[in-house]
Parts: sequence; structure tokens; C-alpha cells
Amino acid sequence: MPDLLMMTALGNLGSLLSSQGRYEEAKEALVEAIKHRPNMADVHFNLGILHQNQQNYKSAVESFRKAIHFRPNLAVAFLNLGTSLIALGRCREAAHILKEGTQLNGTGVRDRNAHNNARISAYLQLGALYAEQNKLQRALAVYREVLYAFSSTDYQRDVVYNRIGDVFGRLQQWNEAERYHYAALQLQPNQVAAHLSYGITLARNSSRAAEAEVWFKRAIQLAPHQSSVHHYYAEFLTSQSRTEEAIFYRVRAAELATDDYALVVAAATALRLSDRKVESESWYRKAVTMRPNDAHAHTNLGAILHLLGRTTHAANSYQEALRLQPGDPTTLGNLAKLDVIKSK
Repeated sequence: MPDLLMMTALGNLGSLLSSQGRYEEAKEALVEAIKHRPNMADVHFNLGILHQNQQNYKSAVESFRKAIHFRPNLAVAFLNLGTSLIALGRCREAAHILKEGTQLNGTGVRDRNAHNNARISAYLQLGALYAEQNKLQRALAVYREVLYAFSSTDYQRDVVYNRIGDVFGRLQQWNEAERYHYAALQLQPNQVAAHLSYGITLARNSSRAAEAEVWFKRAIQLAPHQSSVHHYYAEFLTSQSRTEEAIFYRVRAAELATDDYALVVAAATALRLSDRKVESESWYRKAVTMRPNDAHAHTNLGAILHLLGRTTHAANSYQEALRLQPGDPTTLGNLAKLDVIKSK
């Protein structure tokens, strides 16, 4: 079989196996395809995606660079290369690559829409990187640039508006934040994230709490099984000193995302502060199960057992916490208090 046909067959087989989660077999097929035609950008790109799915970011970077070498206008390869570099902590390189990806003119590309979508995603990833680094003005500049560069399309415009609103929120420019979040809602009235962002922004102004609550409740109606909507509504209720209502939604958020450690701990802590110790214990135990090597999880469990008067079990939890994190002052202090109780 000629090399091109063999490469195509192996490349297609690799993509099929990868979509089925059969990564090692897929890798063998793609590597074999590259041996037949080393200059095929698509195959290098697919191999990079496979490495990325396996969190082998170093190999992914190598594959994406080869894809770009053989097809310098492949915007999606710049996007994924930038994402892999971020995962490796090489953020300066990532910013440079993502910036290059945003500027590709698309000459000769087969699918102009896919090319432009990749460019927009590169802008969004670059803006998010700057926002994470607290370079908020740079993030704003990137988001404004994508709006200008793609002024003739509405694709992901609601996402960009939301991002701009979030940055203005972090800058405490609430009027601008509200304006952009509302603009995002106008474009996507059923978009849950837009409802949450708008509600959070309105809630910053105590005089608009009732209005903010409307948007949180609409988000819950749109996505009743999405943990984040319950979490953010609980945060709002807590800010309004509506403690018991907040607990209900914190627990609901944890029930909907039992693999989310932060939400599980938030539910446990809210129950503890409301003196619902037995319920709190069950969630702290869940947290320990999720992260058995996290000292804080054992300290939290020890603290609730301490409050329940189960001193022996509390001491065991504190000791396990100290084994994992020797000298932790909080745990040592709690253990000392426990010893005082036991000596009486």
C-alpha cells in the first residue's frame, strides 16, 4: 500500500481508537502513521491531543510544535500548544504562542469557520491567563481586541462580554461589570453562567439584593442539577445573613457534586457553624475519604468529633493529621485542648 494511503488508514484508526479511550493502541497507530509520512500536520496534532488527554503535556508540546512546523497556519495547534504550556507552568511561552495564534490570517485554510473559532478560543485562553496572573488591564485589552477583530460575528460574544464583566468586577468598577454581564444575558438569555455573573454583580450593591436574588433563582430553574448554581446562591444567602436557607443550598451543592472537595467541606462547615454536628460529621468524613492524605481533612474531622464529645476518636484524627503535617499549630492546639478535657 502506498505511504499516503497507509498513513491515512493508520491516522484514521488512531483517531477512532483515541475517541474510544484506547489511548495506547491509538498512540501506536499514530506513531506508525507518522513513520510513513512524517510531514502530516494533522497526525502530529491528533497525537498531541492524545498526549494532552493523558496529561502528558511535555510530549503534547512536542507534537503540537511539529504540527505547527508542518502547517504554520494551524490555529487550533497554537491554542492547544498554549494550553499544554500553561499546564506545565510555562506561562510566558504560552502567552507568546497564544498571541501568535490569535494573529493567524488563515490564508489557504480549508475550514475558515473552524480556523476563526480556534483564534477566538486562543484570545479567550490568553485573556484568562492574564486574569489568573492578576494582569487585569492586559486581560481587558485582549478581550476588547477579540471583539474588534471579530466584530462581524456573534460567535462566543456572550462569553467575551461575561469575561469583561468579571474583570471589571475584580477592578470594582461595578457599573461597567453590570453593563457587560447584562449584555451577555441579552445575547444568551438561557445561559446559566450569565445569570450567575449578573446576580453576583448586582449583589455587590446592597440596595439591589432583591433584584440579584431573582437572577440566582432563574439560574437554579435553568440548571437545577448544576452544583455551582446552588453554591453561588448559598453564598448570596450567607451574605444576606439568611443562614438556614444558605445551609440548604450548600448541602444541595455538595450532594450534586460529591467529588468536589471544596463543596463537601463548605457543607460540613456550614452545618457545624449551625450546631448541626451529627450532619456535619458525615460530610467531614466524606472529605477524609476523598483526601485521606490531606492533614486539614483529618483536623476538621477531629474538631467535630471533639465537639461531639468523642474524645478518643477526635485524638486519633488529630494524630493522623499531625502524622501528615507535623507541627501544625491548629492541630496541636486542638489536641492540647482535648488533653485538658480528658485530664479533668
